[in-house]
Amino acid sequence: MLWTIASSRRSVAVANWPSSAPASAPTVRPSRPSVSVAPPMPSPSRSGLLGLFLFRLIVGGILGVHGFQHLAQRDLTLRAVQALPLPSGYAQAGVWVLGICECIAAVCIILGLFTRVAGAGIIAIMVLTLTFIFWGSFAIFKTMGFKGELELLLAACGVLLLFLGAGGWSIDAAYRRSRAAAKAEEVGD
Repeated sequence: MLWTIASSRRSVAVANWPSSAPASAPTVRPSRPSVSVAPPMPSPSRSGLLGLFLFRLIVGGILGVHGFQHLAQRDLTLRAVQALPLPSGYAQAGVWVLGICECIAAVCIILGLFTRVAGAGIIAIMVLTLTFIFWGSFAIFKTMGFKGELELLLAACGVLLLFLGAGGWSIDAAYRRSRAAAKAEEVGD
């Protein structure tokens, strides 16, 4: 038999089911499930924040130089892009798009603005570069060293930025903190 006891604050279901407990001791269960609150995430140490910030500066700097070289040396980039199976006329625009996208992603990474999106963009650009330009003939060991190693490293850095984000010293983190403060103020009112 199941009874529900309603009070002004909550309703409690009282059940007297056959069990190993004595029949005179009813079991009290809340009518709604209990809410478990996850413990707050530990704040990263200053050295971790500094490390991620320096990582962003280095990756953004390398990517910015890479993008600027594509824009400054358009003829070399155009020869590489013309080897792609693109319709005629798209190669010249592809050079501009590639260089501008790399420079925008570099600025975003350095500032810590839309870092996860920029990381996904780096992954896309570098995987396409490796697939169609460097490894198209699957002769990755044709020269001394590993052909496309910079692009592979930048793709791995993009994966890291996609999963970790910008860290605490970024515009993204400042925006998250301001939203949390506004939400806490709204709840407090």
